[in-house]
Amino acid sequence: MDHVARISQQNSQNDESDVEAGDLDGQQAYMLVYLQVPHQGTEFFPPNERAKQAAARGHCEVEAIKAFHKQYSTITPALLGIKEDVQDQQGVIPGGFAIHFVFQRVPGYRLWEDHVMPKHRAQPHRFFTDFTVPERDQIRESFNKGYRELNKLGWVPYYPSATKLIWDPIASKLYFVDFRDVH
Repeated sequence: MDHVARISQQNSQNDESDVEAGDLDGQQAYMLVYLQVPHQGTEFFPPNERAKQAAARGHCEVEAIKAFHKQYSTITPALLGIKEDVQDQQGVIPGGFAIHFVFQRVPGYRLWEDHVMPKHRAQPHRFFTDFTVPERDQIRESFNKGYRELNKLGWVPYYPSATKLIWDPIASKLYFVDFRDVH
């Protein structure tokens, strides 16, 4: 594996009984799970010690997606279901948050489709070479309009980048899909 690059590192664990999304009428969807985990080095402390780390607050991305849903955002994936819970005494952080949400899989493809963050290099990122000038102009116009809409909805990403955008060339629509760094 000569060309492997770490894009992000996340812990994940699947259990199909955690969340039932219900009938999605054939829609494709993604599920994101936020589970509070122990601070590094405290994973094997007794449950009552780990419980002291419980946070009352969830995650910014969850709050942003809920706000977009309440305000009928058209530039973000639709929220299809959410379950916000507190971990029980058997949880990894008793009293810590456990949030599951299911959102629409939007059509199109990420604008960073070569799947690596652009590095400092002489060659332009494929985003600039794969589209015609009129298509690039249309994407830029959609981005500017969408970014203004995000501002009106009360949220903006700290670091906007092509990694957080999906372009649907059929509908000529740009979606903002990653809100881990919103404020």
